[in-house]
Amino acid sequence: MNFKPILFLIVFLSSAFSVFAQERSRDFNSSDDYIGIPHQDFTDVTEFTVEAWVNADRFTLTSHNIIREDATGEPAVYLLAVKGGGTNVTFGVNTVNGYIELEVPIVASDFLEKWNHIAGVYNGKEVILYINGDSMSAIPQSGGMEGKDVLVHRIGEKANSENFDGKIDEVRIWKTVRSKEEISAYKDCTLKGPESGLLAVYNMNDTSSTECPDASGNGYHGWVVEVGNGTSQITKICGLSGIADVASIQVAIYPNPASNVIHIRSDELVLDRGKFLIYNDLGQVVYAGTVKGEVDINHLRSGVYVAQISGEFGSINKRFIKD
Repeated sequence: MNFKPILFLIVFLSSAFSVFAQERSRDFNSSDDYIGIPHQDFTDVTEFTVEAWVNADRFTLTSHNIIREDATGEPAVYLLAVKGGGTNVTFGVNTVNGYIELEVPIVASDFLEKWNHIAGVYNGKEVILYINGDSMSAIPQSGGMEGKDVLVHRIGEKANSENFDGKIDEVRIWKTVRSKEEISAYKDCTLKGPESGLLAVYNMNDTSSTECPDASGNGYHGWVVEVGNGTSQITKICGLSGIADVASIQVAIYPNPASNVIHIRSDELVLDRGKFLIYNDLGQVVYAGTVKGEVDINHLRSGVYVAQISGEFGSINKRFIKD
């Protein structure tokens, strides 16, 4: 292969995972817990996808909302929830032709203290539900989505009721249709920047703040109300241009561990056209330069770092240790 993308190599500190990035989740455990997110206008939208990872602690209510947007005097604009005391996963969409909910039966024990990925898709013709990348069911629905006068948009509850009890992670909202293949391929990694059709993505990693940042670059930052912190099942950062392509690309960082200098080598990528940054454990930039195959790390303290190479092909992550 002859890949010649313009590359950017960024090194992140990682203390939890062997090669990728430290990821967290948010833990919703009371009737007061939720993350508010700004109004997003879905009026007349006919291509829509919402995704989330969930790990439930218990099902004690008839409805536990994962995410939903409610408009004044109308049904939900959309919702993703576990209903029936943990007996079904529900995706609801309100269009000019009415409100409809698609329910997929589940076994509650499969969702208690276990991570599951849920995605709802509306393509202007059907409402479709995916669980862990598999298409579970679909029902007909048509017309543009309704909901001009939005009252509440929240992760983890309806307006002061029907709370989710457990962990929620990597919530993504799209103004596009995600295919089964796309959902399955990218559900196990975290998105860290703009992507085509991506309206908002909440990685749930900023656990020390009352803000829940939107990593899409669109500025739909949320606000945290009484929500705790949890662990995450996600250990990879990716772009949408293709994890499968990246998997076959070989990049070496050596020696590892290193004391004075690290060398970066690839027979398939051009490494001398980009920017090279090193962050310390406080997130501060301690080195900035261009990639020329060799980087002096004498000034770094001992620790664990993760190198991420990004380009049109996606992202590659490599760990190195500074002695």
